[in-house]
Amino acid sequence: MIALLVWAVLVEPGRVVAREVRVPIARWPDGLRPPRIAAIADVHAGAPHMTLDAIGGTVATVNAARPDLIVLLGERDPRPRHEHPAGALPRAARDLAADGGTMTR
Repeated sequence: MIALLVWAVLVEPGRVVAREVRVPIARWPDGLRPPRIAAIADVHAGAPHMTLDAIGGTVATVNAARPDLIVLLGERDPRPRHEHPAGALPRAARDLAADGGTMTR
């Protein structure tokens, strides 16, 4: 049980897993490269283990893959708005770069 607690508190929160998955697309035109899509999930911006530098490392990993599209999935902010450093995730993610362009909100 202690090993699980150590893993859950000290190891897992700082892990970044980059995985390439090829998804077959029915009737995709021959000779046309399929899109490269990067998905970033469970950022938990503002949590004690997720500093702006840590998010910056994730941004660098994603940019190195040269995606056409980047999607940010759930659990971006673990705390209520009033406790979150204003704009922490947008500031850290401003350097995300997709070949097809980027849009931030």
